Amino acid sequence: MVPNGINSFWLENSFLNQQKYNCNRILFVGDINKNKNLKALIAACNLLISKDVHVVLDVVGDGPYLRTFSSRKYPFEVNFHGRVTDKNQLLRLYRNADILAVPSFRETFGLVYPEAMSQGLPVIYSREQGFDGFFPDGHVGYAVNPKDAGDIAQGISKIVSDYPRMTQNAYNESRHFTWDIVAEKLLSVYQQSVPD
Repeated sequence: MVPNGINSFWLENSFLNQQKYNCNRILFVGDINKNKNLKALIAACNLLISKDVHVVLDVVGDGPYLRTFSSRKYPFEVNFHGRVTDKNQLLRLYRNADILAVPSFRETFGLVYPEAMSQGLPVIYSREQGFDGFFPDGHVGYAVNPKDAGDIAQGISKIVSDYPRMTQNAYNESRHFTWDIVAEKLLSVYQQSVPD
């Protein structure tokens, strides 16, 4: 499978902060609807809190469930930023976070994963969906069962326990999503499909 490329802005402004110590700030970027599954991510954060793991959740996006989620009280800090279209503002949110977690039920690819990786964020993504399979599990993040909050929480915990390696891997591997590399892969696929 050939991935999508990401906007050159992310790679031109790539960033790796190896001075992070807590690794507890989780970022969600996506529409706040049933498919993007913010509900399960919040449930996973609740599980982590119940085990005395401090977490902060930043939510970027708009959608039919925004009011429902933003009106609730949580036993941990949750910040709703609404839809963010300015790349520089989104860049600051990526850099302020430690992990990107978007456990969608269905995902064709998900540009937010390599965008976050360009800022050194390991990623939580859904098993057997678009982003799954591009890297070995545990290399830049973990594939999780989006229906299982416990599995999502475990994936986050595994990233935190191996953070220095995973943040470096995420940063390094984001380079594979330049449009030049993607174009070369597409050209190779076309050349292999044309009979001699």
